[in-house]
Amino acid sequence: MPVTAGALITSVCINGSVGLACFSLFAVLRRWKVTAKLYKPKRQVQTGDCHTRLSSTQHTAPHKAVRYVGGENASGQPPTPLAAELPAGLLSWIKPVWCYPEPEVIDLCGLDVAVFFRLMQLGVKLFTFITIWCLLVVMPVNMTVREAGVAA
Repeated sequence: MPVTAGALITSVCINGSVGLACFSLFAVLRRWKVTAKLYKPKRQVQTGDCHTRLSSTQHTAPHKAVRYVGGENASGQPPTPLAAELPAGLLSWIKPVWCYPEPEVIDLCGLDVAVFFRLMQLGVKLFTFITIWCLLVVMPVNMTVREAGVAA
C-alpha cells in the first residue's frame, strides 16, 4: 500500500518530536551539576588525586599534557587519564566529541571504545546514505505505484 502524505507527515512529526525531546533532555542533564557524577565521574575526584604528564601521543601533539586520576594502584596499573574538558554549551560538545583524535581515544579509553566510535561513525554514514536513497528513489516509487487489482 502506498504511503500517503498525511501518514508520512504524522510519522515525521511524532518521531522528530520524540528524538528532539530525548536529545534536549540529554543536553540539559549533561550540564546539570546534580547529574555530573553520571556524565563525568572521573572529574569528581579530589584535585589532590590528579597529576599531569605528557600523553603517549606527544609525537603528534607535544604541547598537550594529560591529567591523570590517582596514583599507582595495587596491581601496578598506571593512573587513569582524564580527557579534555568539553565546552559547556548545549550543542558545543558535538564537534569536539566527533573530531576527537583516535590515538587519544585509545590512550584515554581503550581500543574497545575506539572501535565503538568507529562503528557509530559507520552507522551515521550508512544511515545518511540509506536515507538519501530512500527519499530520492524508494519513496517516489512507493507514492506513485498503485496496488495490483485496485482501480484508479
